[in-house]
Amino acid sequence: MYRFGRGYLLLMLFMVIGLLVSGCTTTQPEKNEVRALEGTLDLTGWDFEQMGPVELNGDWEFYWGQLLTPGDFNEGQGGFDKHLFSVPQSWNGYRVNDQILTGEGYATFRLKVLLPEDEQSKSLGLSAISTAHKLWVNGRLVSAQGEVATQREQSDPKYFPKIIHLSLKETPPT
Repeated sequence: MYRFGRGYLLLMLFMVIGLLVSGCTTTQPEKNEVRALEGTLDLTGWDFEQMGPVELNGDWEFYWGQLLTPGDFNEGQGGFDKHLFSVPQSWNGYRVNDQILTGEGYATFRLKVLLPEDEQSKSLGLSAISTAHKLWVNGRLVSAQGEVATQREQSDPKYFPKIIHLSLKETPPT
């Protein structure tokens, strides 16, 4: 997991999908206009049947040199060095605290996705993660490939595209 692969990004993908119920009415965005802003992708007005699937592009929270888990955020530990990173792209050349990143290193990516209240199951298609990763949804580990580590010698990158089916009716763990 230490080396950044040839694909798009994600040495460490960490995604927390928060299912928040919104009482507000929203207008449906145009298909080409939906993007994550400041770490949140608001799909509460998205009709998946009529508008189709969504790419999780836009501004994700980015924690360089930190391997965080959902518990780190749930416990409110704070103090993490958060940046915003535009997905999809390589972090090569990205600047973090006066450091220009190369293809080596590790990080946590986090995105909160707000979904419509329809309670229909959703799926995630993983095709661009070309290195080791761990992926959480609502605090549950739903995908892990390769060995995620902070040291190159301990990491083991793997690349296997897959579809992850999510049951959104389950309650997040406490």
